[in-house]
Amino acid sequence: MPLRITSIGIMVLLKTIIRPTIAFRYLRLNPTWVKAAAFILSLHSLLVILPALSREDITPPLTVMSMAVLMVNLWMVFKWISAAAILSLFVILVKQSNEGLSMYKKGLSVVIHSSIVQSLGVVVSAFLGIAFWLLGISTTFGFASFPSASTILPFIPIGSVPFLMLTRVNVFSIWNLFALTIGIATLFSFNRRKAFLSAFIVWLFLLTAQIAVQEFLKISIIRFAL
Repeated sequence: MPLRITSIGIMVLLKTIIRPTIAFRYLRLNPTWVKAAAFILSLHSLLVILPALSREDITPPLTVMSMAVLMVNLWMVFKWISAAAILSLFVILVKQSNEGLSMYKKGLSVVIHSSIVQSLGVVVSAFLGIAFWLLGISTTFGFASFPSASTILPFIPIGSVPFLMLTRVNVFSIWNLFALTIGIATLFSFNRRKAFLSAFIVWLFLLTAQIAVQEFLKISIIRFAL
């Protein structure tokens, strides 16, 4: 029975990618998120470990790899909790509801399940990066290497805040926004306009948080090197 429940949870998560409406209709009746979160965190942990293990020229110590996995997982959890809080607050204000905990659980379910789309992008970029390495092609291919909105707007200054944000807008991030919109419309009974607005607020927060952390780490590394 537990195995069957777990398999159902993973199937709902994967169905979010190809048939999000059906997946979120199920989640409307059963707004779960624990199994989905565990699956995504495990997936990202593997994506941290496997590329390093597949290369003979890189042998990071176990403690370094463990710390990397821990930091990735903590960052994912922080993003989910914060985004769900913002979403539930927006829903409570719009619907003037006093069911805060119930709204937060639904928000967490929507945010976590829709994030599988971003995880798919990370998986694709990781496998392409390994494939290029195996073929002897020198590259730093990653999630940010996918064609983004910054490539079609060359007049925006490189390094500016708008440029940094546009570099994160690619097919997977737009797909993620689409999944968020469907999830919010389904679980909270919002019309398309309200669903898109709330989804865009959450999506913009996640995008901004990702860039902020990325720039903070970059500055910290440069200062440490100096």
